Amino acid sequence: MELVSDNEDGRIGSLAFDSDGRLITKAAINVEWRWESYGLADMRTQRYFMRREDLPIEVRNCLSASDQATFIDWSNDWCFGALPDVRHALHAQSGDPGRLRFAFNGKTMLTARRKPLQAMEDTISRIHAGHVKTPGPFAAIEAIINQLISHLATDLDHIVDVLDDAEELVVRGNRQAQDSSLPTVRRKLLANRRHIQGLTGLFRNLRVLDHNPQANEIQDAFERLSDRVNTLAHDCDQLSSRTRMLQDEINTQLTVQTNELLFVLSVLTAILMPATIVSGLFGMNVGGVPFLQTEWGFFLALALSAGGSLLVYRLIHRHTRRD
Repeated sequence: MELVSDNEDGRIGSLAFDSDGRLITKAAINVEWRWESYGLADMRTQRYFMRREDLPIEVRNCLSASDQATFIDWSNDWCFGALPDVRHALHAQSGDPGRLRFAFNGKTMLTARRKPLQAMEDTISRIHAGHVKTPGPFAAIEAIINQLISHLATDLDHIVDVLDDAEELVVRGNRQAQDSSLPTVRRKLLANRRHIQGLTGLFRNLRVLDHNPQANEIQDAFERLSDRVNTLAHDCDQLSSRTRMLQDEINTQLTVQTNELLFVLSVLTAILMPATIVSGLFGMNVGGVPFLQTEWGFFLALALSAGGSLLVYRLIHRHTRRD
């Protein structure tokens, strides 16, 4: 996107396209439509939008809003709404939610965002590289949504690899699985689920466009995108179930290990109980304690303790063999 260094409207940059959707210079005479991008973090942007009396009030409110709802609507000749996106990896933690606000008619598209967004920036890079052609504003919106879907699909593929490694550790009984990245995976799945729900919510609002001549074009594009989003939603649900099953298996292994440790501690406690009783009895500071005046009294008490412990051990051994 051609950056604007000195402006009074908070504009970040702009692009110009010909009728075939190819990127051209803004000074060209065959400009079919323009894309202008604004930063909502700049207060000049909101003042500029409110001064644009050629824009319907609904469009101005949409471009200046700060809520997180995703929607698409129509007013006069302008289609406007808010798209889900993720914050750019260089400016925030990967996967943080963001919103891209847009409005377009046949010749102009306005977009506004508070922070740099990954899908939008990737789409602009692909346009500059000639990999994407946008003959109209909605083609650019469709390209951004496609880029977001591809980003989410790549994220889910990474989650699959992490779960494969964690499952291998669990199957081997490796305790490192207890310290695996499952909590991070679950957070990423929840974040992806929120993005997918934002897209499906966007598609559900198509009914508000039925009265507009361009509704058929938007409907066809959203039907294509909806198939990919539904596939993502299914994959996300499958990975969530897989994560829960893996967590349950890890919890089961931890429970087994804990029970084994408690059994060992219980056996040691039972074996040492006779020695504890003998030492307690012979340690009483009263008269008549046996072996007190006997030369071999200590060894006799030791033999009594060892005999009691051996008897308890044999009883436990017999009981466990019977089970």
